[in-house]
Amino acid sequence: MAEGTPSLSTILDGSVPVVGNRERLEAVAITRGRPLVALAASPRVRLDSAWIPQLYDILSGLAGETFDLFLGPLGPHARASEAERAGDSVGEAGRLTGLLADHGRYEALVPLEASPAATLMALGADRVWLGPAATLAPLLPPDAPDATARALLELLAAAPPETRPAALARWWGEYDPRTLGLAIRQRHDAMALARRCLRSGGAPPEAAAGIAAGFTAIEEPGLALGLADCRTLGLPVHPPGPGLYRSLVALHRYYARMLEVEGEMNFDQRRYAVAYDAFIDTPSERRVLLRVTRADDHGRPLRESPTVWRWVRPSGREIAIDQVMEL
Repeated sequence: MAEGTPSLSTILDGSVPVVGNRERLEAVAITRGRPLVALAASPRVRLDSAWIPQLYDILSGLAGETFDLFLGPLGPHARASEAERAGDSVGEAGRLTGLLADHGRYEALVPLEASPAATLMALGADRVWLGPAATLAPLLPPDAPDATARALLELLAAAPPETRPAALARWWGEYDPRTLGLAIRQRHDAMALARRCLRSGGAPPEAAAGIAAGFTAIEEPGLALGLADCRTLGLPVHPPGPGLYRSLVALHRYYARMLEVEGEMNFDQRRYAVAYDAFIDTPSERRVLLRVTRADDHGRPLRESPTVWRWVRPSGREIAIDQVMEL
């Protein structure tokens, strides 16, 4: 690397510092007495296949031990403005949940509101620790399928089983088949993912089917599920004790703050806007999803300039802005 070339270390330790959170992580790990993995991501971020090698690398150090999975802010929520990205993230979260299950048994720690992706990972856990104000998200986005398709599905769900084939045949001729097909496929896919994750967490098939139906209910789309709702569905959820809950909330707030941090750096008479979009942490390891964009003289991102995302180790020197990112 050429002398004077800004490395990742000079970025993260300089104008956009990564504030250490080891004490917060250790507070949770010591209370629970087991390894801890923490996940957090900005609502701007879709979970994608790039998460898999990063999470695999972290999990490989656990040697098959039972561990805790802290689920902080984790990607888009099931709100209308974020529904498309939330749907994309749920699919990838299913693969990540399988990866988690392959590396050992785990329990999920959810202090506050969970996104659909975080909810799916929680469904794959042996046990879910849900804070008193925490909620799990519905897996069927509130604006997909559209109003017509949802109305048809509601009628279908209420119809006696013996009349459903005839109803489907009639509606298929009266409505756009693509709309109806999309509605049916979205709910089927969401239910299948939820059942698979629940079974990986040890739920019997019949119980998994009932819980999955509750998280993909078409009668109350977009309605989050709290502690009492989850228990009604049969999901094994438990409230954390006061001390653990305070530690979990402190960790959640830390990630929420860090995901809002934005900074800038100058190199070769060019300015870059730098931000953090995701974290995968243990008390001893960290992976950061770095977002870098060319900026104007006032620090505003240039529209015509591409944005680059890279998973990195904060202590590493493996990325040189001019050589690799080539903005």
